[in-house]
Amino acid sequence: MLSSSIEATAGVADRLVYSIRKAAKNGLDPLTMEKLKALSDDEMESIDAYLFRYGSLVSNIQGGIFKATFAVEQESSDISNRDKTNLMERFGALASARPAAFFKIIGAIHRISFYPQNCWMQNSGLT
Repeated sequence: MLSSSIEATAGVADRLVYSIRKAAKNGLDPLTMEKLKALSDDEMESIDAYLFRYGSLVSNIQGGIFKATFAVEQESSDISNRDKTNLMERFGALASARPAAFFKIIGAIHRISFYPQNCWMQNSGLT
């Protein structure tokens, strides 16, 4: 179960790398307000794919790899994501819980960067 979760997650990570490179190649990195306003439908789809793949990677890590690791370690996976991250650190699978917090911050920055018109809702917890 763990090896199939790792393989699936690696596939999602590969597709995310493709999206990152495509965004950079198309001059969408960094994405400014001016660029955002001028995005074509194809460029917007590219950004949407990037964000979807990022979310899928996080979900695969939390829902697949973490869950399979907890099964191997005979731990419950019915706990908060923060507690899951702390357990993964305790198991030695993460060097520190700080990288997970870092990725959460990066995710928030991406949401605000790519959809700045909605940042007030995101920051207020309305989305």
